[in-house]
Order: sequence, then C-alpha cells, then structure tokens
Amino acid sequence: MTESHQVHAVIPFRPVNPKTRLSAVMDQKEREAFARAMLGGDVVSVLLEAGCLPCILSTVPFEYPGVRTHIDERELNEALNAYLSLQETPVLVIMSDLPLTTPDAVKRIVSGTADVGIVPDGGVWGDKCSLYQNAAGISC
Repeated sequence: MTESHQVHAVIPFRPVNPKTRLSAVMDQKEREAFARAMLGGDVVSVLLEAGCLPCILSTVPFEYPGVRTHIDERELNEALNAYLSLQETPVLVIMSDLPLTTPDAVKRIVSGTADVGIVPDGGVWGDKCSLYQNAAGISC
C-alpha cells in the first residue's frame, strides 16, 4: 500500500448499548465506555498507523476526532451492506473490538492481491476483518 493508494477502512460501530453479551458483568455505561476505548484507543489508531483511511459506520450520530463518520440508523449488517454497495475502491471492513490488532497485521491483509481476504475470529462468530477489492457486490 502506498501513500497514493490508501485503503479505505470501514469500522461498523454501535455506540449505544453495545456488547450486550457482557451485560451480566457490565452495565450499559461501562459497556459503552469499553466499546469506545477499543474503537479509538486501538482500532482507529492502528488503522491510521497502518496508512488506512478509517471511516466509522455508526447507527446513531457519533463523532470521533479526525475520523470520518457515516451515519446509518439501520441495523449494522444492513447499514454495512448499503455502505459497501457504494464503494468503488478496495475497502477493509474491520470490527471495532480488536484491541490486539497491530499495524503490521492490517498492512498484511491490505497488501493481499486476492479478490477477498478474510481474517476469521477463531470461533463461531464469523470474521473480524475482511478486505474486498470490489465491495459493491458483497452482502454481509
């Protein structure tokens, strides 16, 4: 990836009542603070360091300093499908809850040449990061 060819990276994010599976151990305010900490302190900073152009796809009005935000009030999968359908350049979809991701890991996936690159989550939930060279036909 060169400076003239920065990969757009979209981060699906639900700022209100996120991480509901943690509700037994964290109240809503704690989960919201936790989600924001992972988003900004980890994912956004890693993407910027890796040379990507991050965009937060949020379900409610939300701002993060220095990062473009796209608001779509639909459920995240539906909003993400709509966002991807508009993309004309390669796009990286990366989840907002990856505190252990590194710039090198991001650089590795965006330097791939396959039509689709997928980083599985290691469990049954799905993928944590996907690169689409042509995202317009993708459905999540």
